[in-house]
Amino acid sequence: MDAAYYEELHGRLLGLLILVEDRLGEHAGYVHRVIDAGEYGLALEDITGILAYARAPVTDQERGDIVTLSQIMHMDDPIGDKLRSCPRHTGIGRQLPPYGHAGHPPGRRSSASDASLP
Repeated sequence: MDAAYYEELHGRLLGLLILVEDRLGEHAGYVHRVIDAGEYGLALEDITGILAYARAPVTDQERGDIVTLSQIMHMDDPIGDKLRSCPRHTGIGRQLPPYGHAGHPPGRRSSASDASLP
């Protein structure tokens, strides 16, 4: 894997963290540090585990993003199955860009993308 692959994962995981941080509570800072340490698999497992343990509502889009990231990282564990205990969030969730099309450096948003957030 090359540096661009890891930069993409870093940015996508930070994007996912932004989407769900309101439901991670005090654990959001910890997950951010795990992502910054480059422990991407652990970060995704932690996000999923915290949401599942709290039975926090998760949108279909967030579930899809989690499953997609686990597939991109070739994780053996069916991580999306852990979210079965989480109720479906019926609100409109924000969406991550398709893989390989982040359009901004990891961890930063352009003012144009900020304006499109709900």
